[in-house]
Amino acid sequence: MAQVVGELEIRMFAELARLRSDMEKANSIVTKSARGIEKSISFANRALGALGISLGAAAFFKFAKDTINAADRLNDLSKVTRLTVETLSGLDNAARQSGSNLDGVAKSINKLAENMGKDADAFRRLGITAKDPLEAFKQLSDIFVSLEDDQQRSAVMARALGKSWQEAAPLLSE
Repeated sequence: MAQVVGELEIRMFAELARLRSDMEKANSIVTKSARGIEKSISFANRALGALGISLGAAAFFKFAKDTINAADRLNDLSKVTRLTVETLSGLDNAARQSGSNLDGVAKSINKLAENMGKDADAFRRLGITAKDPLEAFKQLSDIFVSLEDDQQRSAVMARALGKSWQEAAPLLSE
């Protein structure tokens, strides 16, 4: 019993350390973004100042608030998906470029991990062997691209990602 409690305590400390590390990374990203925003606004003000126009403080604060909210959203998704903020930031960019959105992709990655947990053998037979959810999603993407029969593709994706597989389809096809 004492060994189990000790192991749980060690796991809790490890998870706490990981959470602290992720929070520090998120804070670093926000700080770097804020510096970049300040530089951009300063440049824009100089350029617009030459034209006799200035950027209002309200617009600056709204922009800064939106940036902080976006960082908060990434941090919340990180807790749900167990992917780092940096990974989610890259996924967000890839999702937008493919015509998808990060929330749909994160939901799909979680659903894939859940379904793999229910029937790992079926996913191994498909060719999805990765334990890491993002790597498994990449392997699923390879399968998505390789399946030429639309009905078969739909069936496999519905089995892997559930009803909302179409939200991730644009990114899977990339």
